Amino acid sequence: MTEIGKIQPQNIELEELILAQLILEPKAIYKVSDSLRGWHFYRDSNSLIYSVLFEKYKNGEDCDLAILANELKKQSKLDEIGGPLYLAKLTSKIASSGHLESHVEILIDLALKRKAIEFNAKLESNLYDESLSFSEISDEINTGINELYDLQTVNSLENSYELTKALLADYDERARRSANNESIGVETGLADLNKLIIGYMPGDLIILAARPSVGKTAMAISKVIRQLHKGFKVGFISIEMTSIQLMYRLAASVSGINIDRFKTGKLTEKEIIDLQEKSQELSEYSLYINDSVSNLSDIIIAAKKLKQKHDIDVLFMDYLQIIQAKSKSTYNRENEVANISLTLKQLAKQLNIPLIALCQLNRSLENRTDKKPKLSDLRESGAIEQDADLVEFIHRGELFNEEDEEENMIIVAKNRNGNTGEVKFKHSGNMIQIYDYSKKDFWYNEI
Repeated sequence: MTEIGKIQPQNIELEELILAQLILEPKAIYKVSDSLRGWHFYRDSNSLIYSVLFEKYKNGEDCDLAILANELKKQSKLDEIGGPLYLAKLTSKIASSGHLESHVEILIDLALKRKAIEFNAKLESNLYDESLSFSEISDEINTGINELYDLQTVNSLENSYELTKALLADYDERARRSANNESIGVETGLADLNKLIIGYMPGDLIILAARPSVGKTAMAISKVIRQLHKGFKVGFISIEMTSIQLMYRLAASVSGINIDRFKTGKLTEKEIIDLQEKSQELSEYSLYINDSVSNLSDIIIAAKKLKQKHDIDVLFMDYLQIIQAKSKSTYNRENEVANISLTLKQLAKQLNIPLIALCQLNRSLENRTDKKPKLSDLRESGAIEQDADLVEFIHRGELFNEEDEEENMIIVAKNRNGNTGEVKFKHSGNMIQIYDYSKKDFWYNEI
């Protein structure tokens, strides 16, 4: 019962029916083991019984009525669940695993409602607590919503049989893409970079770094356009720019029109026609931009919503060092950046998509003779290097030597699962359009 006298969402009969199905057909647990956990059961005795069944399954053991009773007795919990009589009551029910998955879906839905009620009660209590500021309560709200979201998805078991199946399925997909001359992972924006690293992989944290005004956002925009053109669904969390500013950048890149001409509103008639055509293309792409978040907890929620609602294939964040970890942080800046970096890596794994975070480099490279960025140049925290699966630096030799266009390159300085190296690129001026060094222009022999 809740404080206001209402009965919490529950269905004891359904709980017993599910347990009966699992006891009478021990192998049926594989159907629901990815999603069903002990806390989904309202009655403690039922939760305890399922936890034993689940542990046996994880260890590769069948668990019928006799084994279950013996295990509960060994753990001195048989009397706690109601003794042999309760187990006999469960197995006396007519049960078939034919509808097991549907029954479990209902049970999980009820459990999530109970968690939401618990969260709501805590929130209401905090709102009446005069010692808490609304900013602190807001953090609690975001954390609570994030936890509720996570509870909807329980990680799959990682036994050797299931992992082997996943491995073979992954290989089959790679072989199919290779046979069709498709990028194995998510498009990188440059054909030569695709060849070097085989695309961006699900679960990877990719750091795209450079000094200010070198072209981080421009390079990200170029990648976004290539990904959209290849049919990938792209999410973009912009902390630095508004969505309209980003759309200006995108429109300039696809049309090749200098962005300054957009800003002044002085396009020629031909440019307006080109812009209309390219804007129509942009409107048909699966691009989703959020420019309203800057706090880490808000960003996590926004990212999960993008994945849940739009099933995005890749996510960009611009940029890492201006993310706020907490409203009232007790960390120093280096620890704060380390926390952000680790959280982004965990987020990439949870969403199972590549997460590309833009990042600023420190000034040390400007004092060196060799201006090429190094991993030690990552600003404010060595944790970024540690957490990242892939680190790309943008190096533009032309900024130090006007005739050094051949030194415009992406440097893959770290690749946890593959090759490192350098990939040259060209651009059409002011980094509006970026393309492979061997190509004539942005759309030449589309990659």
